[in-house]
Amino acid sequence: MAADPTRVPLRTPAAILAALTTLAVAPAVAPAATSGGASVPGTPSVPSVPSVPSVPSSGGSGTSAGGGVAGQTAESEAKPSKGKSTLDVASFSLNGSNFYAYGRSIRASFEVRGRSGSKADVKLVVVQAGKRVKVVELGQRPVNSRQDHVLATDGLPSGTLELRLSARDARGRAIKGAAPRTVTIQSHRFPVVGQHTFGAEGSRFGSDRDGGKRKHQGQDVSAAEGTPMVAARGGVVRFTGNQPSGAGVYVVIHGAGESRDYVYMHLVEGSLLVRDGQTVRTGQLIGKVGTTGASSGPHLHFEIWQGVWQGGGSPIDPLPLLQRWDSWS
Repeated sequence: MAADPTRVPLRTPAAILAALTTLAVAPAVAPAATSGGASVPGTPSVPSVPSVPSVPSSGGSGTSAGGGVAGQTAESEAKPSKGKSTLDVASFSLNGSNFYAYGRSIRASFEVRGRSGSKADVKLVVVQAGKRVKVVELGQRPVNSRQDHVLATDGLPSGTLELRLSARDARGRAIKGAAPRTVTIQSHRFPVVGQHTFGAEGSRFGSDRDGGKRKHQGQDVSAAEGTPMVAARGGVVRFTGNQPSGAGVYVVIHGAGESRDYVYMHLVEGSLLVRDGQTVRTGQLIGKVGTTGASSGPHLHFEIWQGVWQGGGSPIDPLPLLQRWDSWS
């Protein structure tokens, strides 16, 4: 009988068994390679690193060759985690609201509350007129304990400033903060701490001395003998001395961050509290108002020199500046 070309020849049981055995040992077809590797469904594709060889997928796990799940972990670490932090700022306070440039420092005290053993990454941000002027990284701070940071006023701009406490937890989530604190920083402080007057015309800058032979190079501030006297501007003490025929007990301070010298004369003998080369702060007590030297009564003779006192500089009228400092001190 002729073979029917439309019919499939029957196979013997032995032939079927041989075919199944062949299929069982045949190698699996490897997936085609791509430039970025396969990605986990629903997540961005993570580029492969050329220097690290790709590990073939074993299949059936739902992960990609080259570690798609690891790519998700790296991405979550690169960005702050979503969700609400379990930490919050329990307190935030300052040691005052009025300060002077190059004067006493601002002490910020704060406490972050949360689970025991946690830490917070804290920053202190100084803002003026909506712009950041200084950011202080305070680093990792423990929770549930009072923390302090001392911020020097050196270099901070004068005027009204806001201090803000910014914090994040270990997962990068923002911590609920406290309201900003407002401070005012003034450039100088009035040097006489007590009742005072600016005297009559003869106390002014430029008035005649010695029958017109010389001019008064400062401004006299009359006050009771022994009235405390402070540095109008912090800086370094240039000179101290005692001139019985003229200035009496005196001190000259070079102003920090400026090219000016500040001169204080007629102090009470033995009251001078600073020495040559010493660094002083704005508002620091330096002596007491007296009447030593060529003086007709207790007062502070105060000079401001643009440049070095008696060393190439020139005196300027202190009265307008003294009146301004007096208004806020």
